[in-house]
Amino acid sequence: MGDIDSLRNTLVNILLDPTVEAKQLPLSLFENITDNFSDERVVGRGGFGTVYKGFLPNDRVVAVKRLKINRRVVDDKSFYAEVASMKMLRNKNVVRLLGYCIHMEEKEILYDGEKIAAEKRERLLCMEFVPHGPVKKGGPPGGAEWPDRHQIIKGICNGLDYIHSKGFIHLDLKPDNILLDKGMVPKIADFGISRFFDDENTSSTLSFVGTRGYTAPEYIDDGLVSNKADIYSLGTVIFELLTDFKGPKLYQKAQEDNESFVQQELEKWTEALRRTHQGCALEFATKEVETCLRIALNCKDHNRHRRRTAKQISQILDLTLDPYILDPDKPEEAVHVENFSSLQDMDLHPSQPWILLSLLSGYIVMLNYDTKVTLAPFKLSDKPVHSAKFVEGNRDWNIVAGDDHGVLYVCNFDWIEEGLVKVKTVVASEEDWTCMYEGPSYFRTVTHASFNTDKDESFGVGFCDGSVKLWSHDPLTASAGNQEPYVVVRGHSEQVCSVDYFIGNSEGLHSPARFLVTGSMDKTAKVWKYDDKPKDYLGVASVTEPEATLKHAGGVTATCYVPELKIILSGTDNGVVTVWCAVTYSWKRYLCFGLGRVHSLACSTGGRIFIGHEHGLVLVDIGLQQL
Repeated sequence: MGDIDSLRNTLVNILLDPTVEAKQLPLSLFENITDNFSDERVVGRGGFGTVYKGFLPNDRVVAVKRLKINRRVVDDKSFYAEVASMKMLRNKNVVRLLGYCIHMEEKEILYDGEKIAAEKRERLLCMEFVPHGPVKKGGPPGGAEWPDRHQIIKGICNGLDYIHSKGFIHLDLKPDNILLDKGMVPKIADFGISRFFDDENTSSTLSFVGTRGYTAPEYIDDGLVSNKADIYSLGTVIFELLTDFKGPKLYQKAQEDNESFVQQELEKWTEALRRTHQGCALEFATKEVETCLRIALNCKDHNRHRRRTAKQISQILDLTLDPYILDPDKPEEAVHVENFSSLQDMDLHPSQPWILLSLLSGYIVMLNYDTKVTLAPFKLSDKPVHSAKFVEGNRDWNIVAGDDHGVLYVCNFDWIEEGLVKVKTVVASEEDWTCMYEGPSYFRTVTHASFNTDKDESFGVGFCDGSVKLWSHDPLTASAGNQEPYVVVRGHSEQVCSVDYFIGNSEGLHSPARFLVTGSMDKTAKVWKYDDKPKDYLGVASVTEPEATLKHAGGVTATCYVPELKIILSGTDNGVVTVWCAVTYSWKRYLCFGLGRVHSLACSTGGRIFIGHEHGLVLVDIGLQQL
């Protein structure tokens, strides 16, 4: 018994020290800790053998896998392959091998009344015990389960990336071979048909191994084996973790219409998530689900060369798993937050560090965003002030603002001392202001207007019907009384809330082009390429096909292009700001402060971002390293 106690302690030491390599151990030890492979200790059965629970001192538990001794199921070559692979793999997302047994002895047995010599063979693997068993399959449960499910998908991808980095291919990745520990950390198991390869090399096999439904088509049809076969299996696993479809039905449904399939499943998840998530949390979770669905679609591509690698997938999931949520209380991230009653709009001075805020209370407030000093808080109207702008006058800068009754105010301000401004306000009248342009009657449906200060001298107007129109505001056109736009953009299904301009390079374009980025209550921001107006152009150009459609979980209420960082910002009515690459239009980050609806977005030289929420203003510096 002393020898068995010593062996049990040896196995405990291996279990407790992750740096110790698995050892070959005698059959007697495994018979002892499994009660001679009692049926009461069975925790799982499969095509390659039976798994037993083994008990060690101090209530420690291991798993003992007893392989079937049948050359059609497992032979010594397969066994040594599994041992070799598992001994090399040490990662939190891979089941750890602790020990193994290769036992062979000859015994005399009775056969038809005669004694004959028979060979007793045992092949055992001892692994860490993973208590929660295989991952569960199925579509959206309660929304509270999503973070765990997302972590599981991320862990599986990390484990697969690690396996591939060591030159191994699993070849039988499926939910039954992915086990969950006490902390719901997934661990990839069952390397019984694992093959070892150098880098990305492709080999071929004459015999089929694996599980149909999870096996890549090039492996079934042509016997081609590469790590992209595991990626195909991964796609099925992710789909089964996210949807109610299984096997051929899943594949058929996904292939009928990829986009429709993603949207249908995303709607189911969004409905489930609404029960436990709100605002920013709902936006993040919805984006995570969509990302996982699209990753799974790519994994199932019949062309293995188009499938991403496990490392690429892990990198994509890292972005959605750890969204960049800034904390207003951390000065290095958000340099200033000021609470106001229902901020409506803001404007930046082009040459001074001043920001102008329009409030629902009828006040306008001017701040120096470098010194954090309030320069000019004053009551402009008894009605809400929806928009106030800096306007260059003959000798100085003025403020022009409009209230809820359509009254236009002109404010002249003089400095008295830092932090105090003397303001003189008048109501604009025909006597001191000349109307350069009067819009047609349908301007009553305007929801947003934006001036382009670039040389094309235009202004863009968003309408309730989802269209955007560009007019010239050069003096010659205005004096001629031309009321027709020169560009009409149609593509939103609901009202347009924001219009911004930028000049940039899209993928495939070698020279700069003019773009609009528009935000709508249809939960999309869209990027449009349009042509500059020639001087002799008299017609109306129609734009109906966007360069990109950026989808959101809420109505898009503000958009802004940041030239220094080549990013697009979009803010929604649920308070989330999304950062997009302005070249590839790919998602980069989220910004969320819990201050309500985003009314306006702006940027200053150097890439400083200004976010005007309903209940506060946030100033934040975003560096390239954070993108």
